[in-house]
Amino acid sequence: MSKKYPYDTSQVKSFSKCPFAFFIKYVNGFDLVKRESSYHFEFGTRFHKFLEDYHKHRKIHPSIKFAVSIAYLNDLWKDYVCDPSEEDKTAENGKQLCLQYLKHWEDIDGKFITVGVEEQVQLDGVHEPYVVKLDTVVEQKGQYYGVEHKSTTVIRMGYFNPFKTDLQIDAQCLAIRQKYGSCSGIIIDVAGVKLYKRKRKDGSGPGLICDFERRPLCRTNLQMDDAILQMNSWLRRMKAASLQKFFEKNKGGFSCYFPKECKHTELCQMSKGSELDPQFIVDTYEKVNPFAYLEE
Repeated sequence: MSKKYPYDTSQVKSFSKCPFAFFIKYVNGFDLVKRESSYHFEFGTRFHKFLEDYHKHRKIHPSIKFAVSIAYLNDLWKDYVCDPSEEDKTAENGKQLCLQYLKHWEDIDGKFITVGVEEQVQLDGVHEPYVVKLDTVVEQKGQYYGVEHKSTTVIRMGYFNPFKTDLQIDAQCLAIRQKYGSCSGIIIDVAGVKLYKRKRKDGSGPGLICDFERRPLCRTNLQMDDAILQMNSWLRRMKAASLQKFFEKNKGGFSCYFPKECKHTELCQMSKGSELDPQFIVDTYEKVNPFAYLEE
């Protein structure tokens, strides 16, 4: 792997799930040719652009309300094409989601002051260069929180599990503690959007329903210190695999049986050791820069 780019949580999580999948993407720079629609990702991307604009405004002009004009929303969702199979992911519904989220945030968390937007922090105490991307950092009465925005159709179980170790949450808490002196937790803010054709049990609908859930996940200083030990442990394994040029296949692991969890199953089966099947690569994969997100 090129030394030009630092490590981050996405790479560590990829390696921890399957070293061979990490090898395909981050060492060789291969990804499946995009043959299926990316409407779902485009909808989320535009919604997250709205969140970025909103919090940048709150950081620069904390006392001035963010005015969401029709012209702004039209420009944000301009040229967006809806997937015919996803009736809830239309441009008009995207505009409604932005407006309803704005009310949701200001009603519940409007007293927070936005102090950081789209930041990168290089962690101390880690044996290799390791960066953490922070979407939004907010503060109230000297307490600092990260905000992790999620957009989905259905809010799944597990988003708010405070007892489950999550390297992404741990790393964000570490980065905020390092930059701002303390971290009181990460606010997981989930926006669920779905088009209902019938009335729901709670009496809402039919039509577009936006469900919002949020919960802060906290980490103690002891948990954060333990996270650094875990990071260093994984980084040692990743470095050893790179030096030995051997990336183990996670055969029989959970993701092997679910295409949505691992998209490299066929290549894994057709390749011998760490030698990727050349013909399958030519037919199915394309060369990408897997670290492009670190340059944004």
